[in-house]
Amino acid sequence: MWKAWIALSAVCFSLTANAAANPYVSSDGLEYEASCNVHGFKLVPTSGGEVETLYLGENCDAFHKKYRTGKWCWANGGFSAEFGGKNIGFPRQELNCSSNEELGTKCRC
Repeated sequence: MWKAWIALSAVCFSLTANAAANPYVSSDGLEYEASCNVHGFKLVPTSGGEVETLYLGENCDAFHKKYRTGKWCWANGGFSAEFGGKNIGFPRQELNCSSNEELGTKCRC
């Protein structure tokens, strides 16, 4: 019985660790978890602030509740979203979408 519990605990720990192992960290120091679909990426802050949720669209468009509409792009140095005078950068980080590997590839800086 205890061997099964240890094995189950190890599996649960490894799933939890992998899910939170690579948060995206903005240049403002906020941590985000990313998800994607055919329309783009959704970055949700791990602190839970819904106002800070960032949407990065497949056509290089961006949306943020506070800063409204903007655009985003990626380069070798990371990716960023620009909303008028506000820039949210993610230096030395890459967005990946396993269900759509080409997502965002045309959004180059």
